Amino acid sequence: MHVNDLMICGALWTCQADADAGRKLIRALQSSDADVRMCARLLLETGGSRSKQLMGEAIFEGELSTLQAVLAISPTAAESTMSFSNAGDWLQPMAEA
Repeated sequence: MHVNDLMICGALWTCQADADAGRKLIRALQSSDADVRMCARLLLETGGSRSKQLMGEAIFEGELSTLQAVLAISPTAAESTMSFSNAGDWLQPMAEA
């Protein structure tokens, strides 16, 4: 996925809670391109708790491993604004938009 496509997905996810766009950002976390992974991580951070719920659903559905999620949100702990202190936070169902 190209970074420009990610920016569009990020806008749709952040502004409209578009689930398809959010899932594309989740898939981008697994990219072999470090820039794509970083961009996806930053865009998911702008989604706040909604992104945390989406990542929890992706983990539950096997689309994202817990390790991938942790690496995505915390390449260096100080950079991430998302906190996942409780495992239960990952698995709360996403509210309908």
